[in-house]
Formats: sequence, structure tokens, C-alpha cells
Amino acid sequence: AYAIGTEVITVSPELEQSRRVEYEARVRGRLARLLGERPWRCDVRFGSPARVIAGAAAERSATMLVAGA
Repeated sequence: AYAIGTEVITVSPELEQSRRVEYEARVRGRLARLLGERPWRCDVRFGSPARVIAGAAAERSATMLVAGA
């Protein structure tokens, strides 16, 4: 579900899954063009940025995070 203003819009699970697959393919394609065909680890996750980043860091017992845009 997505909130736009005070409205909540629901989408089908199939549409959401196809959007995620498409987004991940675009991210991986950009990485390949920029970095070449190297064995880079690429995790694509969805959700609240703070929660997703904190969860990924906890999974890896990370002691440092580096982020940029």
C-alpha cells in the first residue's frame, strides 16, 4: 500500500513483485555499466530506509556503514 496525502492506495502483490524485479534489474544493469562485470555484492531491499539499513548492518554484524549518493 502507498500513502499519497491522506489516501492509501493498495496495489496487487503481483504488480508490486514485478516492480521490484524490474527495479533490481535496472540497479544491476547500472552497476555493470559503471563497474564492469565484477563479482560485486548487490543487495536490493525495499522498505523504510533507516530500518532496512539498520537491519542489513545487524545481519552482517557491521561496525561501520558508508553511504553516499
